[in-house]
Amino acid sequence: MFLITLISATPPQASQAEFGLDLRTGVADHLKINTAYDFHVHVFNSSNGYPIYEETSCYLHLYTLDGHHQYEEIDTVVSHDFDYGWDVDAGNFTEIGEYEYIIQCNNSLAGGFVAGSFEVNELGNPEPDANLLIFLMILGLFNFFFILYTLFITLRDLAAIEVTIKTVSLAIAAYFSNMAYYYFLFMFAPVGLMLDISYLGLYSFGLTHLFIPFIGLLFSYFKGIRTE
Repeated sequence: MFLITLISATPPQASQAEFGLDLRTGVADHLKINTAYDFHVHVFNSSNGYPIYEETSCYLHLYTLDGHHQYEEIDTVVSHDFDYGWDVDAGNFTEIGEYEYIIQCNNSLAGGFVAGSFEVNELGNPEPDANLLIFLMILGLFNFFFILYTLFITLRDLAAIEVTIKTVSLAIAAYFSNMAYYYFLFMFAPVGLMLDISYLGLYSFGLTHLFIPFIGLLFSYFKGIRTE
């Protein structure tokens, strides 16, 4: 009789009041300033991991770091299944800094929430560490003086109509070194001010380092022919 009792016994069942809602969201760590962002949250049963399909209300709250209430909206669209979302427009991300969010969901049986923070910056990427920043500043200064030096060489040789292949090569090397520096910043360390200065160099020195040296080389070539 004792063994029969053990075999026929059923494990304890969790009642509806014993579980909550487990929320999972993939909010990025860094967002770009003045850019809209689509927030999402998936809702699950915390006791067994099953998605919650019954009608549920989910609330998104955004706050600035100083506690200012930035955005609040509810999503109850059941066509999302267990995925709820909010299209937060760019007007909510007009200031650089850290923001906090809370997403809370509940239905007639249970509730749950998730909270976190993210940073809004100029390009939506993490800031480089201090050592990399110092290296990039030194490299940027090197590029700047290299461009100025080759500009001086180009203008000097152009004034004397003695532009050589070496002059042209130095000018091209300076321009493309700045281009490589710009794209390195853009891909791996997007520091706003340094990117702007590097882009300004690309925009400003294209004429002086790509076009004028070749024109000077042609003039110098024809001058040499006439001299001979």
